[in-house]
Amino acid sequence: VVHNSALFKRMESALSEAEVSAESQLVLGCSGGLDSSVLADALFRMGLHPLLVYIDHGLRSESVEECAFVAQFARERDLDFRTEKLDPMLIKNSSLGVQASARAYRYEALHRLAGSIPQAVLCTAHQADDRLEGFFISLIRSERWDRLSGMLPWNGKVLRPMWGVERAEIEEYARVFKVQWIEDQSNGTDQYLRNRVRKQLAPFVKIENPSWLKALDRVQSDLKMASGLLRERGLEWSSNWLGREEVLGWGTVYRIPNEAFADAEGRYHLLNWLDSVGMKKAFEPEQLLRSVKGSEFQTRDQILYRTSEGFELSPAAVQRAEILIPEWMDSIRWPVALDQKEVGELQKTADCAVLDKKKLRFPLTLRSPRIGDRLEPLGMKGSKLLSDLMSEEKLKPSEKHSSWLLCSEGQIVWWVGRRVDRRFAASASDSVLWKVQLVKSVVNPRF
Repeated sequence: VVHNSALFKRMESALSEAEVSAESQLVLGCSGGLDSSVLADALFRMGLHPLLVYIDHGLRSESVEECAFVAQFARERDLDFRTEKLDPMLIKNSSLGVQASARAYRYEALHRLAGSIPQAVLCTAHQADDRLEGFFISLIRSERWDRLSGMLPWNGKVLRPMWGVERAEIEEYARVFKVQWIEDQSNGTDQYLRNRVRKQLAPFVKIENPSWLKALDRVQSDLKMASGLLRERGLEWSSNWLGREEVLGWGTVYRIPNEAFADAEGRYHLLNWLDSVGMKKAFEPEQLLRSVKGSEFQTRDQILYRTSEGFELSPAAVQRAEILIPEWMDSIRWPVALDQKEVGELQKTADCAVLDKKKLRFPLTLRSPRIGDRLEPLGMKGSKLLSDLMSEEKLKPSEKHSSWLLCSEGQIVWWVGRRVDRRFAASASDSVLWKVQLVKSVVNPRF
């Protein structure tokens, strides 16, 4: 019965592609649900003895019962079992949303565990119906070709032995081999898009085309080929047009000139790249492409600006704490790299400030600009708003965001790398000179 089963034949094909042998240690994330229970049982009957791992997200009271079920399931088959509990607050507070965050943390835990075991192969219980549902979810969410083309049975990191097995076959296997499982109560609700697709859209497709899996295989195969070609063109586009700069004390800034998206293919690559860096939800494509100079599109972490030259993507402005710099500290390397010391002579360069030490009150503070900041620039009369100085110097948005101010008792001493306040600037007659040097060669971590 085992060797004549279509389920086993399809699984053997997937295992062969991943070069799984008797020496391999399969690590199976097992929830106790139908799919993972059948997969665990089938692998056991094939003599592969997977390690069953239950990941408890800490989000549902049923997880205690599920964990106990998987542990008993493993004992009955003399399989190894492990469990790991995640921090539910990390999942709930993630910007990804609860479902996506739970999935990300689950995979992180599984990969970490598999990485600690020699010859381990991480596998999951994804099956053909999951692929069909995923295809329609990607279509509904207007996701790009890479997502529409779906998952692979083996991607070099995760093995999906039941990739080509339909849910009806899995249910039949459970009946024949009397496999028990626990039904996830969340599967019965219409709260989640996947459940609505499973209950409303997928049955219609299966009635209209009983050979739906062959059709899905063909469509996704074509999409994989097309997306592969587009990926190559996208890399070429990025190489030709994507400007990248590491801004000291801030992070990575990207610049895309107007010429990069002057034609249809360029616009496709621009949108695809913005999707890949997490900007998808910040705009509608038509809104972005018709935007004018000064337009701004923002996520929690990044801002995309429309300039006269094209687009500029930089880390979003955040409220940063003041950094204290005591007199004895000769250098700091975060959030911006500075050296400080007493010197015996004046030096006039943009990357350093030579100050009258008698006028300074330590500890100095380093902070980001605030609304209403004023200073008295050396070489100019009176005081000026920092925002006006920024406009006069035609700073790009990323340059404004990466600005830092060195202060003494709340007064601006130096707009780092640009302007010294004349009230603190040293002269040849000053007896004690204090030099603060911007170290541009140091690459700092992103804030």
